[in-house]
Amino acid sequence: MRQSICAIATLVFLATCSGQPVAAQTTDAAQKVGAILTSYGPVPATTIVQVPHIQNVCRQDGPVHCKSHGGECNPTEECHNETTYTTHPQTTNSILTASNIRILQSAPISWGAMTSTGLPDRIYPDTGIVQACSNAPAPVTKGFSLAVAYTRQSSIQLTQSVQHTQNYTITFDTAKILPFKVGAQLVIGDQTTNSVATVDTSIQTVTRTDTDSITVNPGAVGVVQLRVWPVQYTLPFTTTVTVDADLSPNDKGFKLLSDVFPDPAVRTYPINGTLQADDASAGEVVEMTAPYDASLCDSDVTQHIGEHITPSKKVKLTRIQ
Repeated sequence: MRQSICAIATLVFLATCSGQPVAAQTTDAAQKVGAILTSYGPVPATTIVQVPHIQNVCRQDGPVHCKSHGGECNPTEECHNETTYTTHPQTTNSILTASNIRILQSAPISWGAMTSTGLPDRIYPDTGIVQACSNAPAPVTKGFSLAVAYTRQSSIQLTQSVQHTQNYTITFDTAKILPFKVGAQLVIGDQTTNSVATVDTSIQTVTRTDTDSITVNPGAVGVVQLRVWPVQYTLPFTTTVTVDADLSPNDKGFKLLSDVFPDPAVRTYPINGTLQADDASAGEVVEMTAPYDASLCDSDVTQHIGEHITPSKKVKLTRIQ
């Protein structure tokens, strides 16, 4: 007698799970900003410079030396160079430089087409077995309550990232897309390598349950098994970030990069990646037979029951069609 399969959430906790690393193409924000400022061309900038002036200064010093016979008396004179400075404005044309490159905003996450793949070759089973001994007076009927716990997990891999900006975090989740919620974070910062993507992976242990009843004739073995396998979801996504920066002093009054390039498209860079998540399949109950084991029976034992067992790989299980 079969009952409908249900899923019971038993534990929810956060973790970080990373798959095999994939090298992402990286947009260097500092290089991009420098390139567009170079393409804009030189800008006048006036600075105050100091101009040195060297002057020979003499002074009388030391004792007066007079000739011994009433001649002229001349004081000793010492001379040296002294440097003084005056300031005046100087205007030069130069390429603007940027500092404190920062992300002003990010676009909402845009999701691509999701794909799902079942992996029935990776079975998570719960098994029950009943052997009706040959001396059993009648067929043996046994009902089993079966349960398989499965830990959902997810990871994220970037294919296009951004670096060399002040730290900025993009947070999003898959609440309305996947069967279970996955929280994700992309952290962009002043890195010398690819930007770092940190997934707040919502790992949730769920239990798939079912019940089944099997009747076994004397001298036979019946096996029931609940089988659950992973279902992998692949979900591509994309977003963009728009940057701004402080500019070097200049006579045109440009303070920010956006003063020179007011169109955000010039200062916007893409971030792309793929979110992967594993869930448990709904579950399938399979009825099978197994070889009879006479050692489990004697004159006082007419049946043998095993619940939540792991059958030996050496035992041949034959599915009942």
